[in-house]
Amino acid sequence: RPNNSKSKDGEDLSMVVEAVISEQALPFVIADDQRKALGLVPFVKDFNTELLQVLGLGDSGGIGSNPGGLKPSGGGDYKLSIDGVKVGVFSGAALAFGVNLALHKRTPQYLQAIQVRQVLMKLWAVEQMDRRVKYVEHQFMKPFYANRSMFAADVNFMEAEKYLVDYIMESSRKNLNQSFTHYLKFKREEANLEVEMQSLRTQARALAAPKPHTYTLERARQEDYDHHP
Repeated sequence: RPNNSKSKDGEDLSMVVEAVISEQALPFVIADDQRKALGLVPFVKDFNTELLQVLGLGDSGGIGSNPGGLKPSGGGDYKLSIDGVKVGVFSGAALAFGVNLALHKRTPQYLQAIQVRQVLMKLWAVEQMDRRVKYVEHQFMKPFYANRSMFAADVNFMEAEKYLVDYIMESSRKNLNQSFTHYLKFKREEANLEVEMQSLRTQARALAAPKPHTYTLERARQEDYDHHP
């Protein structure tokens, strides 16, 4: 039976050969530079588990034994495909124990999650540009905007630039030059940044909606195993 999943008709999946299953959430795509953190917290166990459990396959290994189940072990191995794409070969014991599909990069839902992450990375980049604008305004420009509108369309950028140049000269903080240059450039685009962020959020939410997938389980044949030289 699948954990965090349900069949289309709610049927018992203990003897599944083929079933349409709708996940309730997508797997979390873990970047290479994030993997070291997995040893610090039980992230996979608590937040990134899409457990597929199939009972009653009659594997002689018994429930819970050999949970890895990735190498040929005789007649008790099964090929799992989702939407016609092979995910892997698992022993009946591994399937009885439960296979965490969130860790398998071949699944359609994992590939869907990659698309979501790509959109989110674009969103994070635009959000960073917007945050840098807000940072300069609230950290350095409160006196400038005390009696002025902060809407980009109302800003006199010649006055804003003079204020920032004077601030650098008076404070001797030349290291702020890059932040101030960024501000003058992207403050002009503030409205467009807001529109782009909203568009990317909408796109990410639409892409993140789980979809039903067809799961197929069949006896593994020799050609189903991954062979490495």
